[in-house]
Amino acid sequence: MFRAMNNPVYAAWKIGKRYPVSGELAEAVCERYMEPDCATLEKDTVQISTAVLKMPHSGGKWPVEFGGYPFNRTPGPLTVAYRQAYADLGVNLWPDPEDPATEEAARATKPERFGYLSYRMDDTECAGCWAESTWWMTGRHGWWHRQLPGYARRKVGIGHIWANLFPGEYQKEIILMHTGWYNWRVAARIAKSRSRVYIANQLCSLNHMHNPVPDIRTVVAYQPGVIHANLSKEQYVQAVQGLGQVAVALGAIAAWPAVPCDSEWALTEEARKAVQRPTEHAVPWSYLDTYYTVQPFGENLEELQCEWAGFSHYDCLCTQQPDRLEVGRGMLAVEFHHLVTSTRAVPSLETTLKLEDGAPAATPPPAGNTARKPIRYRDLIVLNARSIFLRLQNEQMPIFWLDRLVEVSDLDGEAAEQFKHWRTKCRALHYLDLTEEQRGRVL
Repeated sequence: MFRAMNNPVYAAWKIGKRYPVSGELAEAVCERYMEPDCATLEKDTVQISTAVLKMPHSGGKWPVEFGGYPFNRTPGPLTVAYRQAYADLGVNLWPDPEDPATEEAARATKPERFGYLSYRMDDTECAGCWAESTWWMTGRHGWWHRQLPGYARRKVGIGHIWANLFPGEYQKEIILMHTGWYNWRVAARIAKSRSRVYIANQLCSLNHMHNPVPDIRTVVAYQPGVIHANLSKEQYVQAVQGLGQVAVALGAIAAWPAVPCDSEWALTEEARKAVQRPTEHAVPWSYLDTYYTVQPFGENLEELQCEWAGFSHYDCLCTQQPDRLEVGRGMLAVEFHHLVTSTRAVPSLETTLKLEDGAPAATPPPAGNTARKPIRYRDLIVLNARSIFLRLQNEQMPIFWLDRLVEVSDLDGEAAEQFKHWRTKCRALHYLDLTEEQRGRVL
């Protein structure tokens, strides 16, 4: 049956035929998406795969060996309504391909030639990607990022977020956020709240769609520079574990930090082996491991940040059990970037979490520090409870900053159970417990 259905299609398919182009269209043609520009010689033709499509008709014959008549002979209510909608508009439907009475009209329908543009040839070339392409082919290399004009000539007319996306449950939303196509204002209007626009405060399970999700407005985050490029992946994971502990202890959202894009583990294997690593970012960023590991975002190339794809799962961001404290809440780095930008939040002495009693506050460790400071659970609550309470009276989503890498050494009680459960469910938080095979390229 497969051959009976597909062989006629392949026989009619004209693959990779070249057609001449000129003028303004020729300037838009580019089939080498892993290079900043295209050779002039390639702009005079385009490669298009075509097929002539004819109006099909069964002729009223449905061979039993192919399954017989596959449809309901009596139109259902949706089909009737669909046909009536066209009739109300005065638009004639095409001939019904299953109705023997329409066979003559179907045979008289003029054939049309269709062209298929996007065809990936190898890792560096894609016929037709200049007109339409998928995230895997061009989007992940920076060609979709609308907030980066002037850094590279546009190569893609239409982007299709489909296939070979990094693992997770929010890939398409995240891609729109990273590339600058996500409309935060519309999202806030739909959510009816500026704090509900973030995944942490949204329902992430249809099994509990009638249960209200508690709105958490306090956010804890590392100050800029605490997470730096010299941290190994293991040290980064330990850092976010400490941040998660603080968030659970204070009943806050953990703003998962971006990975510096020049971190060794954010690079491809080829870039890591290179004698000279990239010091300036450019489109396409073929040196970044956008296969699954990181996804870049930012307002410009100088401030480019990388999101670790390991956090793009339900259990790292929101709760599937809103009626109880099942896990903590997390915020993607790109979401936190939006929050900081929209609130113009900057770290200060007043907005930095107090970690131990005493005055003045301990001096932060020097830049490039990799050691985590153990802090006590009770001190964290006692020293910061009043500040959290007061700021929630005046700010929509107050951010409390950590000026150093931390770990809560004595988390206990309900908070300890909650973090333990969160760490078990969020794969990014228990990454260090996975075998090498389990880590693979998924995270």
